Amino acid sequence: MNRIFSGFVAAALVSFAGAAHAADIPARMPVKATPNQVVAYNWGGFYTASTLGGGWQNIDGHSTVVGSRHNTDGTRAWMGSVVGLQGQWGNWVLGVEGSYTAPLSNKFDSSIGGTADCTFAGAAGACNSRINRIWTGGAKVGYAFGNWMVYGAGGYAGGRIEENTTLNGQVGSLSKANHNGWYAGAGFDWFVTRIWYSDLILGLEYRHIELSDKLHNDLVSPANNKTFGGDIDMIMAKATFKWVGAGPLTPFVK
Repeated sequence: MNRIFSGFVAAALVSFAGAAHAADIPARMPVKATPNQVVAYNWGGFYTASTLGGGWQNIDGHSTVVGSRHNTDGTRAWMGSVVGLQGQWGNWVLGVEGSYTAPLSNKFDSSIGGTADCTFAGAAGACNSRINRIWTGGAKVGYAFGNWMVYGAGGYAGGRIEENTTLNGQVGSLSKANHNGWYAGAGFDWFVTRIWYSDLILGLEYRHIELSDKLHNDLVSPANNKTFGGDIDMIMAKATFKWVGAGPLTPFVK
């Protein structure tokens, strides 16, 4: 897991370094401010973004039987798309955004059958589960200084949990369901330069996502119905293009 996240962070730093070199090239006319104004980037506008990173997830399952468990955990790479709208008042930035994130692989995380984490399969079996996709919608509150902004975000999250058990290679149970939940996180953005009729902004964001418990109706046998819930922590590098309100450094009243 550490190697995965180290790779993502290194890639993000390389991107930032290249963007910083491009930003050093004179490309914008200097902006003059009145005595009551400061020169800083205007974060207001409509934007879209692409994200790439990794997450570590935990999925917990159980039935009405005391001590029953179908628990897994693991790491995966994720990529996503974001759309948002924000406005700026002094140094404060308020906005709303939605996102859709999908894993880069369809692998299941597994627990060995006959253990405390997998009581639904024998020693020759396994409990398998995964979070297959995530969607969110919420609010964003940031504080801007110069070309930088730090922010917190949170709101509604939904995700799809899929599971199955196997014994000697045969599927013994199978279910999938969409779950409601919430997310909260924090990050930073850095305005780099104007490109392709938009403003290029790079950033890094951490999110914690909780998916609430929900009964899964087994597609093989109703006797195997279980309740599942899960959570995931994600670190994502983010490339944002701000389309409305795009422009160079702008004077505003502080």
